[in-house]
Amino acid sequence: MSALSRRFGIAVGDLASANALAPDAGLRTGDSLSLPSGVWSDRLAIRVTQPESGSRVRGPIVVRGTAATFEGLVVVEAIDSTGNQLARVSAKAANPDAGLHGPFEATLAVGAASTDRPITIRLYWPSPRDGSPSDEIRIPVTLSGS
Repeated sequence: MSALSRRFGIAVGDLASANALAPDAGLRTGDSLSLPSGVWSDRLAIRVTQPESGSRVRGPIVVRGTAATFEGLVVVEAIDSTGNQLARVSAKAANPDAGLHGPFEATLAVGAASTDRPITIRLYWPSPRDGSPSDEIRIPVTLSGS
């Protein structure tokens, strides 16, 4: 479990707890494990722990998670319901080594909403080949007007 813990940037205890195992439990080839909570990208290169899907947020929006991406780069955007980009920042994960998850934090400077409105937080890492989005995550949230 310690190797998986290092790879995904999660505490051994959190991995063990997510699978109802003791932290020092041994694993066998073929054992199936669940990863701890958070929104994971399809290739498990990005994990978002804040904000949670469906939550109410206020500007500025703080996005936290871990990533194991090319050069640790993560692009974070806020998009409104019509597809307009409200804010965009790049964050760099503090990876302990190549291929291992490291923590990142990004702050989206989104202006205050006059009323509650749905937005999407989009995260991805740009392909080193052509800059196209890779391992995309979309998290629906409500931008709070109060």
